[in-house]
Amino acid sequence: MPMEQIITAVLSLVFVLGLVLIVVWLLKWLQLKGADLSFCHSFNAPKLIKIIEQRRLDHQHQIVIFETQNHRYLLIIGGKSPLLLSDTPLQGETDV
Repeated sequence: MPMEQIITAVLSLVFVLGLVLIVVWLLKWLQLKGADLSFCHSFNAPKLIKIIEQRRLDHQHQIVIFETQNHRYLLIIGGKSPLLLSDTPLQGETDV
């Protein structure tokens, strides 16, 4: 195999690996900024849980506010087990 083909193959490999690393870094950055990266949503399924807000507290913990049926919950998730901070009954109908 001539030297030019080897150099071309190595440069192509470096380029593809660089693109993969950039995409992984971008997805991780978006996730840390709170973007919803669930690509596999079922569009016809009824929504029983509505996520109101979620924020990263650090690299391991996240705080989430969500509604289901007639309650609103505030959770800290991550670590060993989730921690329920608040369980508030909702007044009236919700669009969940």
